[in-house]
Amino acid sequence: MIAETMRRVRRNTGGLFLALALTALLAGIWVPMLPASAGFPGRNGKIAFMSRDGLKRNVYTINPDGTERTRPTDNLKVKGGPAWSPNGKKIAFWSYNRSDLDIVKMDADGTGLTRVTDNTTNENEDGPAWSPNGNKIAFTRSDGHDSEIFVISADGTKRRRITNNSRDDFHPAWSPNGNKIAFEHWDGHDYEIFKIDPHGTTGTAITDNSRDDFSPAWSPTGSKVAFMRWDGHDYEIFKINPIGTKLTRVTSTPRDDLSPAWSPQGNGIAFILRGRQDDEIYTINPDGSDLSRVTDNSKDDYSPDWQPL
Repeated sequence: MIAETMRRVRRNTGGLFLALALTALLAGIWVPMLPASAGFPGRNGKIAFMSRDGLKRNVYTINPDGTERTRPTDNLKVKGGPAWSPNGKKIAFWSYNRSDLDIVKMDADGTGLTRVTDNTTNENEDGPAWSPNGNKIAFTRSDGHDSEIFVISADGTKRRRITNNSRDDFHPAWSPNGNKIAFEHWDGHDYEIFKIDPHGTTGTAITDNSRDDFSPAWSPTGSKVAFMRWDGHDYEIFKINPIGTKLTRVTSTPRDDLSPAWSPQGNGIAFILRGRQDDEIYTINPDGSDLSRVTDNSKDDYSPDWQPL
C-alpha cells in the first residue's frame, strides 16, 4: 500500500501535497519530498533545507549547531529539494512555474536566480543533483506516465536522458568521483536503490529486498550510500557499500527518520526526524552515536543538504 501510494504521488507531482496527505491517512506516516544527495568532500559548511509555513515553502540555511538561520528565498512559489554545488557557492532546487516544476539555481545568498530547465508541456522536473565538477545537474523528469533520470548542463543546455525503461526512476545522486549516479527505482513491487553510469548503460541494484528504500546519499569518499528504509514500523536511516554489501543501520528512533545527507568531512549525516507536531533537522554520526537537533521551531523543516567548503 505504501509503495504503491508513493509511486502514484511521484507520477502525479501536480497533486503532490494532496497525495501526501492521503498517504499519511492511509499509512499513518507523512513522507516529505525525498531528495537524494552527494556528500562532496571539503570542510563542513551550512545545511540547506526547506521550511514550510502555511503556503510558503522557502530555502533556508543554518549552521549545524543551529545558529545563523537565514532565508535566501522569499516568495509564495512552492519549491524544494535544495542541493549545494560541489564548491558550496550555489544551490539548485525545484520551483513551481506556472503549471509544472522546473530546476533553478541561485547563489548561496539568494542572488543570481537562474532557471536551468523551462518547459511548457506540463512535465515536472525535480530532485536536482550536481555533478562533482559542477558542470552538470541530474534530475527527475515526470510526464504523468513515466519518470526517468535526465542530465543537463548547468547552463541549461545539452539535456539528455539517462534511464529509459518501463519502471519509474527518481531522485538521482551523483557519486563524488562522477562515475555513477544512484537513484530510486520502482521494480514493480517496491522501491530499491540502483546505480548507473552517467552515459546511461544498464542500471544495477545496490539494494534488493522486500522493503522500500528511498533517498540515496553518497558519502564524500564514495565508499558508502546512506538511504532511508521502511522497516515495517517506520522509516530509519541505513548505510551500505555501493556494491550492496555490509548493510548497517544508522538510526533507531521511535519516529520516521528521512532524507539523509552526508557531511563533507564524512563525520556526520543530516536527516529529518518526524516529530509529533512538526519535522525537524537532526544530525548523527555515521555509527549512530551523538544524535543532535539542528532546527527547533513550529514549522516543518525538511530536505537537508550539507554545504562543502
